Amino acid sequence: TWGGGAYISSARNITFRNCLFNRNTALERGGAMFLQSINNMQLRDCVIRNSTVNRIGTFSYGGGIYAENCSGLISNSTIELGLVYGPGGWDRSIGGAAYLTGGGLTFRDTMIRYNRLVADYYGLTYGGGAYVESGSHTFKNCVIAGNHTEGTWEAQGGGLYANNGVLTLENCTVAANQKEGLRRAGGTVTARDSIFWRNTDDITGTVTLTYCDIEDGTSKGVNGNRSENPRFERGLYLQPSSPCIDRGSRTGAAAGLATYTTLTNGTLD
Repeated sequence: TWGGGAYISSARNITFRNCLFNRNTALERGGAMFLQSINNMQLRDCVIRNSTVNRIGTFSYGGGIYAENCSGLISNSTIELGLVYGPGGWDRSIGGAAYLTGGGLTFRDTMIRYNRLVADYYGLTYGGGAYVESGSHTFKNCVIAGNHTEGTWEAQGGGLYANNGVLTLENCTVAANQKEGLRRAGGTVTARDSIFWRNTDDITGTVTLTYCDIEDGTSKGVNGNRSENPRFERGLYLQPSSPCIDRGSRTGAAAGLATYTTLTNGTLD
């Protein structure tokens, strides 16, 4: 019942490349993928779309990916339109795109968008984009946008939710998520050189922020943080007049982004 498209446990050096997971369904854990105790898991240039987790008990996890004690890299991929659905009384729906517990995964150059958590009857929902239960996980140059938490009793962390462990964001855009862009309930959470904009509430809880642009003004004027309209266009690209250009803590080359652009005119960062 776990892992609608793939179930892998106790393995090493597993690579998925140029794969499409579409319309997979699981019960309880991992709508598209259930990954457990994998050393060096690589997911490259893949799309996980329209995956669903339905309940068999009170807790349901990981609309796209359920990852337990895994290490590795998820890069140049998209996880979108996932759903974790809990229709029972006091159900918990957790991690719309990904549920991460233990281990250490890096998400790089990846989009997490339009994922939903729904819990209808006194339901609780946490982490519409991704939920970190434990471990040490990093998001680099990622977009977390348009994710929703829709619990009738409690709805938290529309973009990202950290319950424990270590969560690090670098050069990310967290935008237009419903019921918070980022929530720290526990653990250690840091974000640098990132944009938090158009979320219902951008940041909840104590987060270490450096050189971030935050709409609600969290830590404004401290450690290079500011609150200025980033001037998005054509989605989440920046206009040439954006105040976020050349305002990070390091150069694009130092961040490993020398061949990338955030601008619609194609100018490299």
